[in-house]
Amino acid sequence: MKKVELKKIKISHFRGQNLEISFDGDTTIIGRNKVGKSTIYNAFLWVLTGCDMEDRTNFQLFDNRLELTYENSIPVQVDVVVCIDGYDYKFTRIAQQSWSRKRGESEYTKELSDAYKFMIDDIELSTREFKKRIEDMFAPSDCLKVILNIKQMFGLDWKEQRKLFSQICNEI
Repeated sequence: MKKVELKKIKISHFRGQNLEISFDGDTTIIGRNKVGKSTIYNAFLWVLTGCDMEDRTNFQLFDNRLELTYENSIPVQVDVVVCIDGYDYKFTRIAQQSWSRKRGESEYTKELSDAYKFMIDDIELSTREFKKRIEDMFAPSDCLKVILNIKQMFGLDWKEQRKLFSQICNEI
């Protein structure tokens, strides 16, 4: 069994939040409503799974207080440092709004999809390779989502729940 410990999270412009937290064995995150506790959790989930706690892929990553313009398209970056069996690994996910401008026009048009970068220990990887490395280091992505967020289990039918529990526990 692997020993996995969250050591640090750095959030840059994720849902309009910027912060850095170093974790020790006794770190507790507390605060009033609407101060960013869920944002920290969603940023952590997003780095490893691409989803938030509601299982929404790349949902509301950008600061919705800003007008959606080319000039306001600030990249979102989340870095997570995790110690796995005594070795530190840095996982990074970056999202950038995609804009285009037709030749001769001054206005930019927002593209339907955004651009993403994935890195482990500051080495850029393809989407597929990043996902594979995450699964190799932790668990298959469907299991990892449930391990990190048990709410994911409640939306599944009993057969899917049984299959995931079987994968996680190796037997039922």
